[in-house]
Amino acid sequence: MKNGILSLTYSVAEPKTFLAATMEDGCSPLRFCIAMAERNKIPGILPVSQEFEDGRVVLYHDITGKYRLTDRARDLGEEAFLKVLGSLCQDLQGLPDYFLRAAHCLLDPAQTYVDRYGEAFLPLIPMADDAEDSSPLLQKFFMTLLGACVPVGGAPSPRLAPFIGYVIQPTFRLEEFAELFAAPKSAAPPPRPVAPTPQPPVQPPITPPVQPPVTPPVTPPVKEATPPASGGIKIPGMDGVIPPPVPTPAKPDKKAKKAEAKKEKEAKKEAKKSFGLFGKKHVEEKVDMEKQALLISDNVQIPPVGGSPYPPVRPVSPPPYTPAPAGGGDSSGGSRPWTGTVQLDTAGTTALFDQGGGRTAVLLHAGQRIVLADFPFTIGRSACRYTINNPNVSRTHVTIIRQGDSYFIQDENSSNHTYLNGSMLPPFTPTPLEPGSEIRLGNEYFQFQLEGM
Repeated sequence: MKNGILSLTYSVAEPKTFLAATMEDGCSPLRFCIAMAERNKIPGILPVSQEFEDGRVVLYHDITGKYRLTDRARDLGEEAFLKVLGSLCQDLQGLPDYFLRAAHCLLDPAQTYVDRYGEAFLPLIPMADDAEDSSPLLQKFFMTLLGACVPVGGAPSPRLAPFIGYVIQPTFRLEEFAELFAAPKSAAPPPRPVAPTPQPPVQPPITPPVQPPVTPPVTPPVKEATPPASGGIKIPGMDGVIPPPVPTPAKPDKKAKKAEAKKEKEAKKEAKKSFGLFGKKHVEEKVDMEKQALLISDNVQIPPVGGSPYPPVRPVSPPPYTPAPAGGGDSSGGSRPWTGTVQLDTAGTTALFDQGGGRTAVLLHAGQRIVLADFPFTIGRSACRYTINNPNVSRTHVTIIRQGDSYFIQDENSSNHTYLNGSMLPPFTPTPLEPGSEIRLGNEYFQFQLEGM
């Protein structure tokens, strides 16, 4: 704990929850730093306000809806946990923008908080004697946080080993540590060579060869007999010309004329029949049997003329409608969600492990007898030892702790709070349980009992 802090307590002023840091007499935080945090939403810093109570300064840090990081370290998993630490490193590096430094924060892993979005927050308690070099404090701080993810007595996983290997070095620096959380920049692969598109070779223009002029052979002229002007045949050695025979005109054939007239009459008669009722001519189309077979086949699709080159898409029938299961509403037929209790063990109780105390701790809830075992025993809406399907109960609402023969209950900063015998419990504060104690989580009631010797 930093010098000048008298106590750290939790208080509730509904609907908010606060971590209260009470300062010693005569000690006061740096006023301008507190004013900076009061007027600005600083990443990685809890909202804070300063009050005076009984002559002392009290800093109230708003932790509503947040959880302690050390309690959630193993539940988050390595990747999510490292992501939280990486964002916290970035926030710490940005503090100089607000005239702050890491040493002004309360670097205590037990007082480091995280919200449901994975953002980490630290309390701001700036004092005049805070160290200028924050590296030694940050080294111890991150070493403890990383240790929360290492199994007891085990070795760090290959994923955590590089971070732990750096944080134990004496030359720790926040800037270098933050670089480990950056995503490794993989070298971009060189661009694959693109084969050039083969182009047809350019053919030079073909010039037709120059042919030498061809001199046609000289042929001696041939004397041709001059035909007579009036036609006929000239016979050598005879005077005069024999005239050609005069063709005798053929006599018209009456039978051929009658046949041609009959054909024309029949052609007109057929043309008249080819017109329909509305004057449209019926055209008989010839059917290509091969194309008809392709159209009938289910395995061959003929694309439309001028259409897309892709095959046609067959329509998909929607899935059959499945009616919603009956039930789930209230007696009036409405849709109000069901709320109740889900017992993890089908037999109604969890297995009892011998804790060496001689007495068995049980909780009575809604007719169920819940044996408390495997401490710490968590109760909540999800991922707990005992799960309650009720929206008024937080995901991890309360934890029951055993120390020797004594039992304690601790509220995990739940939204609707935890009440013990009618009194609201402050968060993260173990409170003793006595036989017969009544516990209320939201609107769910439990009774704590000790059975046996």
